[in-house]
Amino acid sequence: MCAAQTALLVGFVTAVKPGPISAVLLGRPTAELAVAVWLTALVSCLLSLLGSALVRSTEQTTPVLVVTVMAQLVLCGGMIPVTDRIVLAELSWLAPSRWGYSAGASTVDLRADGPTIPLDQLWTHSWPWWLLSVAVLALSGAVFVGLLALRVGRLRRG
Repeated sequence: MCAAQTALLVGFVTAVKPGPISAVLLGRPTAELAVAVWLTALVSCLLSLLGSALVRSTEQTTPVLVVTVMAQLVLCGGMIPVTDRIVLAELSWLAPSRWGYSAGASTVDLRADGPTIPLDQLWTHSWPWWLLSVAVLALSGAVFVGLLALRVGRLRRG
């Protein structure tokens, strides 16, 4: 489902707005952007599933998911710069949105848009930075799947 939503979102946005000019690794900039968005959506979905599995009742899910979504918005680095901010920078390493936003920013070359853009090394329009962001996203997804499997296993035994 995340893949279909990503295809629709990226397809619609690039039809209405100008898409990225050049890719850094995959050869097609729109496909590269779609991979970054899809992986971010997938890993964020896994994080939400983990949050749902950790609570004891349905009444507890809403506050956990609201805090999770708000944390993702703050820690991505797009709304509030997180580089060179001692606590935010380290916390942002744990947020899938940080790495997904970085991969997308690397593809579209966000740093070239003007002097008001924060100097974030992860947004560099270069394949090592895009690949690092995607690799951290994939690793985060694997960790979330492992933690989710542990939690579900404990729930079934207990």
